[in-house]
Amino acid sequence: MTRKKDTRQIEIDLGLLIDEGLLQGKELYMMGNLPNAADVNSILKQNGMRLTAIVDNNPAKAGVRDFEGDTYHIIQAGEFLKKDRTGLVLIIFSIRFWREMADQMIRAGFTENEDLFILEALTLDKKIDHINRGCDFCRKLHERYGDDVEIILFFGPIGDNFLFALYLREYLEKNDINNKVFLGTSTSTKVVNMFGLKPYHEVDREMVMSIEFFYMFSKDAQEYIKILQIWEFCFHFNRCRMRFDRRFNFIDTYRHYVFGLDKDSKPCIPSFDTDREELKSLFAEIGLPKGKTVILAPYAYSIEQHPKRIFWLSLSEGLRDKGYSIAMNIDPEREENFIPDAKVISFELKDSVPVLEYAGAFIGMRSGFCDVVSSAKCKKIVLYPETDMSVIDYDRHRNDIEFSSFASMGLADDVIEFEFEDTEDVEYWIKLSERILEVL
Repeated sequence: MTRKKDTRQIEIDLGLLIDEGLLQGKELYMMGNLPNAADVNSILKQNGMRLTAIVDNNPAKAGVRDFEGDTYHIIQAGEFLKKDRTGLVLIIFSIRFWREMADQMIRAGFTENEDLFILEALTLDKKIDHINRGCDFCRKLHERYGDDVEIILFFGPIGDNFLFALYLREYLEKNDINNKVFLGTSTSTKVVNMFGLKPYHEVDREMVMSIEFFYMFSKDAQEYIKILQIWEFCFHFNRCRMRFDRRFNFIDTYRHYVFGLDKDSKPCIPSFDTDREELKSLFAEIGLPKGKTVILAPYAYSIEQHPKRIFWLSLSEGLRDKGYSIAMNIDPEREENFIPDAKVISFELKDSVPVLEYAGAFIGMRSGFCDVVSSAKCKKIVLYPETDMSVIDYDRHRNDIEFSSFASMGLADDVIEFEFEDTEDVEYWIKLSERILEVL
């Protein structure tokens, strides 16, 4: 399905750079997500240019990606920074993370408006526009739901949304909030529907920003807007600095910081009531047996270090020797199924726990998806990168086993967890796969 997006401002901003001759004859790179790169590349191609590659800080995204009929090369930021910068230009287009990206590249020696150009940067006029849009949107919610309505805003990846929702019921009861309305993006919608949170309105990322700016501008707004992801980029708060405090684990940052609840608070796990006949049909269609299928999830975008592919290949070979079938839980449009003869299985988030239980086993990287399926009654094995806590980088997302293990978070006590080193040693990865096979 073709995306519908208003690119008029990008056409204006990029058009000015082209008209001034700042991009012609240059080797063009970009930081930003794939849809944004597609928008930029489309305009460049109309003017006889195109992007050389997309630069990304996540090594798991590196490689070749097909998107909307075009091919894009994605390279790691470290590889990009080693290049000869003569005749090289970097374009940044990210609605939410442009400032962090710009700061990173300026520290690396790039100069804004010379070899670094930022599209859609938040000027004063744009901030004022966001404030007005947020104010108008909240006013309309008050007109519809009453002056005493509490506006609760979701945002972020699947895992964050799920952890927010776990403690919402107790938060609402503790604060005697009866009249409320929930807002969130399309990602949030998947989680909100699982928990049956109503009334709910889906909004786009720009409206999320508008509500955030309005919240910061208006003292009154802080009385009736609850922004669950208050540590997001609009707010001058380094969430990673708090999360690297050894007194906290991952769930504490939601239960205590977001909701102000104590350790006795219990999460509200949603019900997963997928029809078993539907599951039977799904597995039969793909050709996977009930109870003898292992679902692999090798990608996690909040983690920089990933096991080498030889690990997954060795693991899959051992699984087949033990009589298991293998299914890859991936997005075929942006993630590669690199295991020979492995099936690809896709399902809705609301069906995730029943799917894992029907399959029989799950092995994956520690990701937000693991939070969602933590209650599944099946064999669950989760992988974490080893982390040197004596060296702390507050720009890094914390994902070590000490911080986010399921037992310490109180989500599950039956998850088998392994740490792995960042190494090129093939023998190490084969032995790690053998250790996992022993406990399966």
